[in-house]
Amino acid sequence: MRKALSIFGIKREERWLALVALLFFAALNALMVAYQHPLFTKGGNLGYWSIFYQHFRVSGFDCYAYIAMSQWRLLYAVIRHPLYFVILYPCYLLNHWQMGWTGFNMAIYLMAVLLVVCDVYSCIFLYRILREILEMRRREAYLLTALFFSFASIMLTSFVPDHFAFSMLLLLLSLYVFGCHLKAKTPMKPWKTMLLFLFSSGISLTNGVKIGLGALFTNGKHVFRPHYLFVAFVLPLFILLGAFVFQNETLVKPDTVRSASILEKRLKKDSVYAKQIAERSKEAENRVEGQIIDSPLFEFTDVRTPKLEAAVENLFGESLLLHRRYLLQDVNQGRPVIVGYEQVWQYGVIAVVFFLFVAGAWMGRKNRLMQLCLAWFSTDLLLHIALGFGITEVYIMGAHWMFILPIAAGFLLLRLPSRWRIALQVLLLSLTLLFVLYNGMHIVQYML
Repeated sequence: MRKALSIFGIKREERWLALVALLFFAALNALMVAYQHPLFTKGGNLGYWSIFYQHFRVSGFDCYAYIAMSQWRLLYAVIRHPLYFVILYPCYLLNHWQMGWTGFNMAIYLMAVLLVVCDVYSCIFLYRILREILEMRRREAYLLTALFFSFASIMLTSFVPDHFAFSMLLLLLSLYVFGCHLKAKTPMKPWKTMLLFLFSSGISLTNGVKIGLGALFTNGKHVFRPHYLFVAFVLPLFILLGAFVFQNETLVKPDTVRSASILEKRLKKDSVYAKQIAERSKEAENRVEGQIIDSPLFEFTDVRTPKLEAAVENLFGESLLLHRRYLLQDVNQGRPVIVGYEQVWQYGVIAVVFFLFVAGAWMGRKNRLMQLCLAWFSTDLLLHIALGFGITEVYIMGAHWMFILPIAAGFLLLRLPSRWRIALQVLLLSLTLLFVLYNGMHIVQYML
């Protein structure tokens, strides 16, 4: 256990990186703390759904963690995030205890602390992948790490109160562990795969597919042995199922009944609210018609959104460079699904990054780590583009795959001759500065 935990120790070479990352992410989270601060810190027996949900709007990200930490309501689909609220529960207990004494809601502060920890370690694990597994020069590993966190989706993920920062950390940790085994050509122990599968899938169920692929790459056909399958996958699935059933029966169902009763009484008294609910019901029916299957697991699938436009404007576009029109607005509250850029240079920047990704993937195509990254990216394309899961706001899910872009660029750097390598370094530095300044300026403008 001590050896397993040692992976979180910050090495001497990483200390300056960790310090700079800490300051950067603390500043971004300070923006979130300042956002609606007087309203979001109200404590007591209040309607936290109204306080947070009706006043939080950042690009379609959810604020359910704030609500859970304030009054312990599980508003996520627990079947897709069975361990997320388990992680948040100690924060709720602390907040609930101190709120009784102070009347002050600390949810936004507690979430900010959790996010900064996730962000700093995500930064460290990406740096380790580049430095230790790809064996890049230190300054190039710094540069590509900075490039990743300059992407619009990743900057937002680092401070919004959603599950994506937790998922990003666990995926980067997993990729680092798989990469170490691939480099050493050693198989992974089933207990290690089990831990990665349990926590990654517990935060977002679809992450389990990526852990399974990682196990397949590191262990080959041995992953199908009964003992390995049971320890690595069957056992954690039973744990996740138990967590889901417990939360669903003890928390979700009673809350659903209570909410339905409150809603019924309000509909009888408030005709304006009844009209709003009727409109929302029509919107919900319209979304169901666009689903592949009418099932909670396929709730956010969509077969009607044009896939090519969504890939250009949302999957790569908005994930890298924010659109100024409808800046950080929510598709469920008035933002069109497809928003175009206003200037040609913006498409040019997206095209350059896409070219670097394709070229780097080609250069590293024979490397097992790059192959694993591409296999992971294929699952995201299958899920979001082919099946249309979350395709209307796919840009908020960049934390699940965008780390592949700097890794691919790393393989491109490693394969180029010296003079071209320097030119690419200059290009990557220019892109990083552009993304930081452009995205940062628009985020600060919106949040303040």
